[in-house]
Order: sequence, then C-alpha cells, then structure tokens
Amino acid sequence: MMINPFSFQGPIDRKTYIVWAWPLYFVQYPIVWALVQLHGERITEDLRFLIAPWSLIVVGPYSPAEMALALLVLLLSSAMLAALSFRRSVDADENTWVAAGVLAILFQLPIILYLSVAPSAQPGRPLAEQEQARNLPGWIGGLQGMLAGVGVTLAAVVLSARSYSRLMGRGYFLRARL
Repeated sequence: MMINPFSFQGPIDRKTYIVWAWPLYFVQYPIVWALVQLHGERITEDLRFLIAPWSLIVVGPYSPAEMALALLVLLLSSAMLAALSFRRSVDADENTWVAAGVLAILFQLPIILYLSVAPSAQPGRPLAEQEQARNLPGWIGGLQGMLAGVGVTLAAVVLSARSYSRLMGRGYFLRARL
C-alpha cells in the first residue's frame, strides 16, 4: 500500500484513502497541543481547537522556528490531503472540485468522511462529464484560472477594506478620494 501521497496520478480505493487521509488529518492536533503545552499554556477554547487547531498558535509566545515548523507541517499535510482526496474523488466518480474543499479547514472533516465512505465507480462506466471537460486545451484552463484569480483577489480586497473601515469606525477606503 505504498503510494506517493503527493501524486495526482491514478485513482485510489477507499481502504488506501482511509489509511493515508485520517492520520494526515489528525497529525495537526498533537502538534498544536504539544506546542501549546511546551509554553505552559492551556487550551481553553475546546471548540476552536477541534475546528481549527492551527488558529490557537497564531498569536502567542512562539518562536519563529516553531512557527516555521508548524507551517511546514500544515502545508505538507494539506498538500498530501489535497492529492489523496483528488485521487479518491476520481475513483468515486465524484466531481474533483470536492477534493479542493479539503484545503479549507472548516470543510476538511466532512469531505474526508464523505470520501471515506463513497463507493468506487462502476468498472466500464464512462468518465463523468467533469472529467471529460478537463481535457480542454491548456489555454482555456489557464484563462479560467486567471479570471477566477482576478475575481477572488478583487473580492478579498473589497471585503478586507470594508472590514477594516468598519473596524476603524469610518469608511476610509470606500469614501477616500484618489
């Protein structure tokens, strides 16, 4: 059952997904707990720890080396989870965008649960429509990615400017003259 967890090539079955995905998901909890305990702090926000454990170490007495190590573990486990979830969604004949949701901390657990129980696709069944659509020329996919990136960036700028201006009590960014 040795596979390359960073590879997006080839589908994987439920058993292999369960063996790899669940430990990758749960590795974050002991690391955050140990880091908090190392500095003599206590985890008082249990729900926050269960939903987004990394948020507990954003602010605190942690050294840059500890933060870099925590970030490295988070990035590696997220990359492996994304690749494994993509491969599993292909095997389950699901929309591969389901696998992208595993990168959002709030959706990780439900998606891993779903992909762990989703049955494999029927053999000989034609590829799903979304998989056939992936075989578009490269420039179309690049254009779609660029447009999506522009849209997300614009939305993030507007939302952060509104949030900051509300926080400051005045609409600095939305009423400012250029």
